[in-house]
Amino acid sequence: MIIISQLDALFARIYNQQIMKKSFKLMLIFALGAGVLTLNSCSDEAEEELTPETTPATTTCYVTQETSSDDEGSETINYEYNSDDELQYAIEDGDSTIFEYSGGRVAVAINGLEESTFIYPAASNTPERINIKDDGLATGFVIIVSGADGITKVENYKYDAEENAVLLDVSDFTYTNGLLSGAKIQEYDAETEEFSTDIEIASIVSDGKKNPYNGDVAFLFVNDFSPTAAGSSNIVSAQVVTELGNFEYTTAYEYNEHNYPTNATASIFGQTTTIAFTYNCK
Repeated sequence: MIIISQLDALFARIYNQQIMKKSFKLMLIFALGAGVLTLNSCSDEAEEELTPETTPATTTCYVTQETSSDDEGSETINYEYNSDDELQYAIEDGDSTIFEYSGGRVAVAINGLEESTFIYPAASNTPERINIKDDGLATGFVIIVSGADGITKVENYKYDAEENAVLLDVSDFTYTNGLLSGAKIQEYDAETEEFSTDIEIASIVSDGKKNPYNGDVAFLFVNDFSPTAAGSSNIVSAQVVTELGNFEYTTAYEYNEHNYPTNATASIFGQTTTIAFTYNCK
C-alpha cells in the first residue's frame, strides 16, 4: 500500500487544493475494507513439530519506521506497539497519535485535543462510523458503507455553527472480481447541493505482495491513504483522471525476504516520492 503523503504531495503541486487533505481519513478507513484484518499464527509447539513437507509458520513484519522523501525534503514516522503487537503510538516530529483498544479492535484514536471514536457493526472489524471531537466538542464524523468486496462508500461530515451536519465529500469505490478497480472522490457544495469530481482512479494493477500495514485499522487511520492504497497488496500502476487530463501513476518496489516492501518509489505528474520502511519481523 502507498500512503497518501506520496500522492498528496504530488497532487498538491499541481492543484494547490485541500480536498485530498480533507478526505485523508476517508481514504485510510476505506483501505481497511480490502486489507488483511486478521493473520493466522502457529504456536511454538506447532513450530517444533514441523517437517520439511509442512508449511512453516507465517512471519509477520511490523513496520517500526517509515521515511518519505522528495525534492522538498523528508518526513519520518516512528511506530511503537503494545504487548499484543497492536500499534499504540505513531510519532512524527514530536506529534503523537495514541490508540486505545477494546476486544482487539481500535476503539479510540487521540491526537492532541482531537479524539476519534470508532463504532463497529456486530461481529465486524470494519467500522461503520467514526465520531470526531476536538477539545470535547463534536466537530464531525465519518460514515462508512461496506459491501461484499469491501468498503463501497465513505462520507465525511462536519458540524456547522448551528450544529448541523454538513457533507464535505464522498468517495465511491468499485471492484472487479473482488479487487479494487476504481475510485472517485467528489466534493459536495451544500449551497448549490451539487457534487464536483476532484479525482478518479482507474485501471489499478497490484503486485500481489504484502501490505506494510497488515490491514491494521490503526495504521489506516494514522497514515494519509489515497484510493490507490486499497487491497492487501501494493499498487503498481493506475490511471489518474483529473480536470487537467489523464495521468499515469506508477510505483516501483524493493522487498525483504518476507515479501514486504522496504522501498517504494511513486511517480506521477513528473514528480517522484520515495518511502523507506523498517520492520520488526517475527
